[in-house]
Amino acid sequence: MESAQELELQNIAGDREPNPHTDSSATIQLIVPGSKHFRWWLRVSLYIFFLLAGQSAAVLLGRLYFDKGGNSKWMATFVQSAGFPVVIPFLFFFTPPPPNSTATSSHKPPPISTLALLYLCFGLLLAGDNLMYSYGLLYLPVSTYSLLCATQLGFNAVFSFFLNSQKFTALILNSLFLLTISASLLAIHAGSDNTTNVSKLKYTIGFLCTLGASVTYSLYLSLIQLSFQRVIKNETFSAILNMQIYPSFVATCVCIVGLLPVESGGL
Repeated sequence: MESAQELELQNIAGDREPNPHTDSSATIQLIVPGSKHFRWWLRVSLYIFFLLAGQSAAVLLGRLYFDKGGNSKWMATFVQSAGFPVVIPFLFFFTPPPPNSTATSSHKPPPISTLALLYLCFGLLLAGDNLMYSYGLLYLPVSTYSLLCATQLGFNAVFSFFLNSQKFTALILNSLFLLTISASLLAIHAGSDNTTNVSKLKYTIGFLCTLGASVTYSLYLSLIQLSFQRVIKNETFSAILNMQIYPSFVATCVCIVGLLPVESGGL
């Protein structure tokens, strides 16, 4: 009887002993999601930092260009898209090799003519958008310009809702409301800014151009997402880089054409 009880206790103790295989798998299941979550937030934080730093530096440098006597709006537009060659090396060194299996490549790439038409249309749209930003930066103070550029968040939500089936959330609606009210107050109290050297007509042009540029760029982003969903149907790293490089190349060529009359002594 005692031996039977001892055997039963040993079996229970054996069941309670840690199993290295099950414990390690459970530990991996607990650690891996946490590490993926941490890496995702790290990437998002880096993207936010680069976006804020780049946008702030671009606005300040553009304002400095006009304050120091620069008067070419095409030159200010040119520098907004001329930096695309910086990302070209990523296209060669960080693009993964094509998959060997045909299961992962179920969608055929669109024809070259279709892609060329997309890049051309997006490049022309980007050039016009950058030109409107240049007019706004020329005629508006930095504070007003930055706040009007921030309204892009609200326009992003609107176009994403209609074109990309993005649902509205409470935070999106709150941002849309606050940014719209802020832009309206700027239009009403335009005299509170330091615009002594800018006429009311030029201030209005700058205001409308900056607001129009925010709307246009929001439409630009939604149309790019829509083209990936309906036409390209493949959001690989190389496809995203191509969508950055070729429209920027087209926009830069448009700016060069706009600079030619200035360099030749014309307009």
